[in-house]
Amino acid sequence: MICTTKVHSSSSLKVPCGHHYCRDCVRALIENYTRNESSHPLCCCKMRIPVTSVTKFISSNQKKIFDTKRAEFSVPAKDRVYCCRPTCSTFLGSSVGRQRDNGIVCSASGCRTTTCPRCKELAHPGERDCALNSSTIKLRALAEIKRWQTCPGCKAMVERTLGCSHMSCRCGAQFCYHCAARWKKCTCA
Repeated sequence: MICTTKVHSSSSLKVPCGHHYCRDCVRALIENYTRNESSHPLCCCKMRIPVTSVTKFISSNQKKIFDTKRAEFSVPAKDRVYCCRPTCSTFLGSSVGRQRDNGIVCSASGCRTTTCPRCKELAHPGERDCALNSSTIKLRALAEIKRWQTCPGCKAMVERTLGCSHMSCRCGAQFCYHCAARWKKCTCA
């Protein structure tokens, strides 16, 4: 993601591996990072780029988006809580340590929906156990018909459209599409 144009070192970002990024390349790097979770953590040549070094090269709006995505990507996928309102889906934080909470209130503009940190559905104060709601039951039935698989790492549903049975989830888990066992831990062909 580096343009390889010669730049003066004083106007470029020098990263730990020794590469230099011009302003446009820093902006492109951050833009890619905010759209692609596999770019987390921010690295060059597998060496982490200090977050504080990139902020002077990006706009305040891009920094806000970058900080939001960095906070989201820092939480393991299985522990992330998003607003359960489909038209919102704002990242609300981690479910770790919040198992006794009655819900997490979404602070997105005009939303204020409360999401249960345990089942990640609409909050249900007073109920100790999270019951399966009708949409979850319908989704599981559809997944069974379509033969979708569930990632053993983050529990996300995955659909294989073609290719081999080796799945690599966005959470980093690798598993067999046929049986959902960790990769190379099953006897599937």
